[in-house]
Amino acid sequence: MKNFNYFLRILLAIVMTIAVSCTNTELNTGNYSDNLSPEIKTVITNEIMKLTTDWVNAHNSMDADKATELWDSSSDLMFAENGEFFANRDSIYVFLKNFYSTTASMNVEWKQRVVVPLSANSACMSGYFHAIAKFKSGDSFDINSMFTGVFVRKENRWVLIHGHESFK
Repeated sequence: MKNFNYFLRILLAIVMTIAVSCTNTELNTGNYSDNLSPEIKTVITNEIMKLTTDWVNAHNSMDADKATELWDSSSDLMFAENGEFFANRDSIYVFLKNFYSTTASMNVEWKQRVVVPLSANSACMSGYFHAIAKFKSGDSFDINSMFTGVFVRKENRWVLIHGHESFK
């Protein structure tokens, strides 16, 4: 039972990262990319905000296929949740499929996100979200989670190549 609860906590943390809505829509950008115009920084920030909102919406609809679109499919990907590394995008997908098979409903909501464009093709984001998973067994899992990620633009779309999520 301990392993199952641990599994559920990990899955919920991933799902929570994909929050349904952003309560802080303020677009924060850093001064780490002086060669980018303010307009380009805003475009990049908006694109990452949309991507991470779509990710949360996918978790709320318990759609593992859509949720895993956030992550890069190459060997560049490094992602950990509470210190546990996922080997690749496929391992995240399998985890989500298994988690959703035991879940009745998900509610993930971003509380804050800050995007910092680094170049025309890279950005980092940090934020936190609240998530509640209600399981078919009747149990629920309620977490607050911190999320950090490095995004790159590959083949004209943003993907997460490095990230970490921690929750309690």
